Amino acid sequence: MKILGKQVVAARGLLGWTQGQLASAADVAIDTVVSWERGEHHPRESTVRRVVEVIEARGVEFTNGGAPGVRFKPKPEAAENESAGK
Repeated sequence: MKILGKQVVAARGLLGWTQGQLASAADVAIDTVVSWERGEHHPRESTVRRVVEVIEARGVEFTNGGAPGVRFKPKPEAAENESAGK
């Protein structure tokens, strides 16, 4: 899974978290979060998974493809309304 450091910054912004709060919640070193967000390195896959799981468990999802980003996950009723054309 390729998650850009800028996506992590944006996800933290949606949650209102500091780098330290994310590091603590995901049980990773704060230096890992800092250097990832700066684009200095990409962490191991296991670290990426932990960070993604922690963020997604709080209602934010990562989008990839042509336009990498983050957004709040649609609520189930909102998704139903969209599919019904409302």
